[in-house]
Amino acid sequence: MSKPARVFDCHMHSHHSPDSLCLMRELCEQAAARGAELITITDHWDFDVTCEEYYKPQAYFDDLERTREAFAGRLTVLAGVEFSEPHLHQALLEDANSMPYDYILGSLHYWGFRGIYADDAIYAGPCYDAYWHELRRMVAYGGYDAVGHLDLPFRYLKVLEYEEDVVDEIFSLMQITGLVPEINTSSLRRGLNETMPNEALLRRYAARGGKYVTLGSDAHHAEDVCAGLPEARALADRLGLKATYFQRRKQVIL
Repeated sequence: MSKPARVFDCHMHSHHSPDSLCLMRELCEQAAARGAELITITDHWDFDVTCEEYYKPQAYFDDLERTREAFAGRLTVLAGVEFSEPHLHQALLEDANSMPYDYILGSLHYWGFRGIYADDAIYAGPCYDAYWHELRRMVAYGGYDAVGHLDLPFRYLKVLEYEEDVVDEIFSLMQITGLVPEINTSSLRRGLNETMPNEALLRRYAARGGKYVTLGSDAHHAEDVCAGLPEARALADRLGLKATYFQRRKQVIL
């Protein structure tokens, strides 16, 4: 049995996502150059009207197989998918669970508050109220491995708002449904000085019994692969949280 990878990135996007032009081989070249032993390419399977027909699983897997062959012996390339709103697309989530993914990352991208992705000034309170309500539903449903960028509005609004009892309930539900949070470093590339989630939220997660996290750059460009992961790993270590990744849908604990 192979040893767990020491440097890894569990969240990145290729041209199989509607918001990336990057080739899989470009992601892999950068990962290898940065000393990664393992990456998971998690292209978007989204259901917004602008991209719901974009992702083609078979095309993704065909490309992944060619990429694995090209990097054999240099880099382990795992199959992943970032599946949007899994609780709202249950039949398609069942389809995803029947496919040979190593890792399914559940993320909440759309929750009836579209303005967050525009340049409009948005009052954070209503946005976060709606977001946490929908995230609770998503976490309670389960059926995937980890929760991506758990406090996503922070990346765009530059402020973080939450009710402590609400996020505590979400973290408790994650223990029941077997989900782990991702430490997402994309916020560090957007002029923010905290990961998603930040240290305060991760402390609350640990206080509710959480033990594990995954690490992801959320790269959409090759130059961002593995960016910020040393900081994320140091944060996890400081809080006593074990960094993990998923292979064949099984958790590998470092």
